[in-house]
Amino acid sequence: MKHIRVAACMLMLALAGCDNNDNAPTAVKNDETPAAQSAPTKDPAQLQKLAQQSEGKELTLLDASEVQLDGAATLVLTFSIPLDPEQDFARTVHVVDKKSGKVDGAWELSPNLKELRLRHLEPNRDLVVSVERDLTALNKNRLWPRV
Repeated sequence: MKHIRVAACMLMLALAGCDNNDNAPTAVKNDETPAAQSAPTKDPAQLQKLAQQSEGKELTLLDASEVQLDGAATLVLTFSIPLDPEQDFARTVHVVDKKSGKVDGAWELSPNLKELRLRHLEPNRDLVVSVERDLTALNKNRLWPRV
């Protein structure tokens, strides 16, 4: 009987050791990942190289879709060429819910400078996305062809 008690105590200690209530390392890892992904490269030499590669190409919106990014619903706008990271995207790209009005949140530019992301969308919303003609690419082209 004594052996059973000792075995039961050892089993309880082993199971208690498996309980991981410490979420701090996971939270730190999650905080680092989006920051690394959302910070577009701002090295002037690399920006110049990207601008030269897209020289003569028109800026067009290729896709607007909802994806899961880091477990959150995210609206992603994909463009044909890299965007200028120095512009204020909140001034040129707008998202409105048909029922409740303007959607809260900030646009973030992907590291490749071709995707704008709006994270943490609420479910079951009917959204309208509008992009102003002032949206500018690295090669200084605007979204709409000049008339």
